[in-house]
Amino acid sequence: MDKSVKFWWYAMAFVQLLTALLHCLSFLTSPQGSNETEMELINLMTTYKLDMGAGFRPTMYHLYTAMSACFALLCVFGGWLNLFLWNQRVSSSTLRGIAAMNVVIFGICFLMMALFTFLPSIILTGLIWLFGIGAYFAASRR
Repeated sequence: MDKSVKFWWYAMAFVQLLTALLHCLSFLTSPQGSNETEMELINLMTTYKLDMGAGFRPTMYHLYTAMSACFALLCVFGGWLNLFLWNQRVSSSTLRGIAAMNVVIFGICFLMMALFTFLPSIILTGLIWLFGIGAYFAASRR
């Protein structure tokens, strides 16, 4: 396989795994408010239980944590799958198809991050998306 494809593929997988690792660091700390308003907001997010029916009563913090864990798991899955497929020496057409799936999924993820989150998440998902585009076009040339 072409070295160009290898570079883009490993770069995409590396950034996916790095993003998951960095994102998981947020699970090691508790939210801290720096003023009275922030402390009140954190208190409400961690203690006020929403009645969502069927006995389901999560706090906003529980919902936020679940979404955060799902993002980290998406990145781990993507990176792990990409490394696995590369090591299986699958065909260029298969790599191109998987790269296209990465571009679509992480492109949508990048858009959501750009609209609703903060700079580190935006930069990292943007890099995943760009490396996915590079992997797709590099695999297309083979």
